[in-house]
Amino acid sequence: MNQQERVELYREYMAARGVDPNTSVPPMWKFLWSQGIEVPPPPFINPVVLALVFIPVGALFPLVLGVIFFLLNAGHTFHMPPWSWIEAMMVGCALFLGLGTAVYYRNLARRCGLGSWTTFIGHRQRPLP
Repeated sequence: MNQQERVELYREYMAARGVDPNTSVPPMWKFLWSQGIEVPPPPFINPVVLALVFIPVGALFPLVLGVIFFLLNAGHTFHMPPWSWIEAMMVGCALFLGLGTAVYYRNLARRCGLGSWTTFIGHRQRPLP
């Protein structure tokens, strides 16, 4: 079974269990698969690796948002330098998104009885003990 067939089985399997399609296959994975990069879906990835993937994404969010807010308030005086709170937000959001995503997908895999991506066979999958 090739990657594309296994991905379709995975989508059907997760939809049958009531998991939202955008949760089971995030946009980043759709993009990677459209480029021909064969990566397993998030629930099959080691949580440490998944956290390392999402920590930079979490760090970019407050940076972009902070710059936008700073530009909107450019005429006002600040009691503290804006970069100090942007840095704090970057660290907080990076840890929250990185670790939160890893924990969420690990629990989703456990709840849906997912094991290894190489042995995934869709609806014929036996739930893990």
